[in-house]
Amino acid sequence: MARTVEGIITAVTELSAARIGAIIVIEKRVALGEFIETGVRIDARVTAELLKTIFQPGTPLHDMAVIVRGDRVAAARVQLPLAEVGSIDGVELGSRHRAAIGITTGSDAICLVVSEETGAISLPRAES
Repeated sequence: MARTVEGIITAVTELSAARIGAIIVIEKRVALGEFIETGVRIDARVTAELLKTIFQPGTPLHDMAVIVRGDRVAAARVQLPLAEVGSIDGVELGSRHRAAIGITTGSDAICLVVSEETGAISLPRAES
C-alpha cells in the first residue's frame, strides 16, 4: 500500500507542477463498481508513470476520472456524478471539483483533484 500512496503522491505533485488537470478517486469500503463500469478498464498496478500518462492532455483516457481499487488502477475515463451547481454556498466550482463532491456524497471514497488552471491540489468532499 505504501508504494501505491507514493505513486499517487508523485503523480499528483508532478501533474500539479505541469498544471495538468486530474481527478483520482480512491475506493474505500463502499464499492464503486457501478462507476468503474462507465469507464475503460485498466486493472494495472498504480504507478506515477501510469497516472501521469493517463492524464496527459490529448490522450484517449485523459478526460474524466481514474478509480483506484487497492493497489490497482481499476479504470480510467470514468464518469462521476456531478454535485449540483450552487450546491456549495458562495463557491464557484469547476466540473472536476463538482465530480469529486458528487462521488464523495454517496461513498466514503477519497478524491484528489489537480486544478488545470492553478495547479492546486485539493481533497474536495461532501460535507456530512
